[in-house]
Amino acid sequence: MTNEEIVCAIKAGDEALYPELWEQVRKLIFRRALSFYNSRRDFCASHGVTEEDLAQSGYFALVEAVKAYRPESGYRFTTFLNFHLKQQFQTVMG
Repeated sequence: MTNEEIVCAIKAGDEALYPELWEQVRKLIFRRALSFYNSRRDFCASHGVTEEDLAQSGYFALVEAVKAYRPESGYRFTTFLNFHLKQQFQTVMG
């Protein structure tokens, strides 16, 4: 199944598909977390935020992206996910 198909199934009530969606986007989330961390390494260190903290917060971003996803928008799910990842990472930073 595609990310979009899984998200639509989750929104229709099949929340058991969250682990499958996580496995499909996990590498993207970890890449984004590492990139965010590396571009703000000193700031992260001064706030006690680790790469792992950002990666774990990616799951919360995933949940929010699922809630926000609108297939009729024509955008891929990962577009929604990227937006929510940025928001979540900024929230973690305080």
